Amino acid sequence: MNLPSKSNDPRLRWVDAFINADPPSNLFAEHAIWRDYLAFSWDLQSFEGRSAILQALPHHRGDDLTIIEAHTAHEIIFSFHGTHGRIKALAEIHDGQCVRLFTSLEQMKPRPLPKTDAQEADKAGVLIIGAGQSGLALAAQLQAYGVPCLVAEQNPRIGDNWRNRYDSLILHDPVWVNHLPFKAFPDDWPTFTPKDKMGDWLEDYAKDLTLNVQCNCTITAAQFDEANALWQVQAEQDGKSISYSVPHIVFAVGTSGFAHIPQIEGTASFKGQQSHSSTYRSGASFAGQSVAIIGATNSAHDIAVDLVKHGAKPTLIQRSSTHVVPHKVYLDNILAPLYGPEHNRTLADADFLSVATPMRHLEEKGRAIFKKAQQEWHGFYQSLTNTGFALDFAEDGSGIIGKYRRSASGYYIDVGGAQYVIDGKISVITGKGVKDITPSGITLDDDHHLACDAIIYATGFGSMEEWVSRLINKDTADKIGRCWGYGSGYRGDPGPWEGELRNMWKPTPQQGLWFMGGNLAQVRIYSRYLAMQLSHNYQEAQQQ
Repeated sequence: MNLPSKSNDPRLRWVDAFINADPPSNLFAEHAIWRDYLAFSWDLQSFEGRSAILQALPHHRGDDLTIIEAHTAHEIIFSFHGTHGRIKALAEIHDGQCVRLFTSLEQMKPRPLPKTDAQEADKAGVLIIGAGQSGLALAAQLQAYGVPCLVAEQNPRIGDNWRNRYDSLILHDPVWVNHLPFKAFPDDWPTFTPKDKMGDWLEDYAKDLTLNVQCNCTITAAQFDEANALWQVQAEQDGKSISYSVPHIVFAVGTSGFAHIPQIEGTASFKGQQSHSSTYRSGASFAGQSVAIIGATNSAHDIAVDLVKHGAKPTLIQRSSTHVVPHKVYLDNILAPLYGPEHNRTLADADFLSVATPMRHLEEKGRAIFKKAQQEWHGFYQSLTNTGFALDFAEDGSGIIGKYRRSASGYYIDVGGAQYVIDGKISVITGKGVKDITPSGITLDDDHHLACDAIIYATGFGSMEEWVSRLINKDTADKIGRCWGYGSGYRGDPGPWEGELRNMWKPTPQQGLWFMGGNLAQVRIYSRYLAMQLSHNYQEAQQQ
């Protein structure tokens, strides 16, 4: 898009004022939102309202202004040199005022480091716990910034966190949104990646990038030494006890770290097989059996479909409503507008536009998408509810866009399971909790008894902060508080409003303790921001 002269374009006049003048009170609209990712502080923050923005905005913003493009009729993308380095920004201007501003540190200002001996240079500055996509992406970014790090992986091989999941698992996200830093998937990669292929790719990724990963290495305890600002970490590897002393540890254990199985009276009396969804592999051993699945979200549906294909008779116990997203809606309306190959947009540009959208606007986007989806998919949703299946679109109508960021739970991206429910191949019991378990099945809270040969708990996983309680102590976990969620006030995400995911990819209340996680796209995007923060801290320590 060609830019007119500054005198005729309110976007250019606004950018000039933002860079070169003390911003007057009317530079921002009353309800403007500013999202700042490391441009003016070493944090990921959102500021809402003119007063909060002006209070947080520094007197000197930067210099060396470059206009990149007029993105839309109201949006302009520009860059400038700031205190931390090169900054890229997007401003949305209406009637001469900014209603949305995103500022992102894109390139850190180089800083010469003092010379160190070889032993000191090889000493890890960061210990990453977990070599899934989160830990490996962060390790790759840290390596690029010259920060020595070690990744501890409890499994025998990199990628086992994917290989050990159920056989039918295939990623819901298409390959064009899933690339990791520095190494893209090849052109002939399948659009939707099978789980074993994903595991093998991660193993090759670590090898090709020569990442420092120790497998069969289980972290058993960690304690922060306040006097020396170091973590004293205990681990076991191949039957031997080892220890690490590092200034920073990163929990990159994801949201699927350890199984959550509810405590239900009578569990020990059940005569059939009981297992958590994380240990399920195939329905082959369940042929001809009646299987009760406690839960009704992604894993529950995938497992139920697999059971049907192997001749079993599954029943979902749906204790509360589920948000069902047709895969086509997920692809066409949520992912494709930014990442679709038809846009011929670079991945870096798509990532920038993705994080330039603050939480308030994401909620609005979700409500618009799922209002339209309910109209266009009315027959599908009606057929599903006719079975008794309880549907929701999140309490505010924002669907998976809200639910994923609030609790990463309560939804099913439908890749065929819903039709199995509609066709009666998968039975559903809705709105009933489990009262107890008997030798022959499950008693629901209305005293109805469901006879079954096996029980699968598709009941989710422990929280990331629970890892802190287990490996460090409860006091530290309490100090940190919740991980994930942004304080929306909706189910699973209590207030107050924060506007950014709690404790994710940013400083936590505990010095030297960080969290890395998310889907593959988030891992690609946020590993860079977290690596820049850790690099800054590493450089500061080296200067002392």
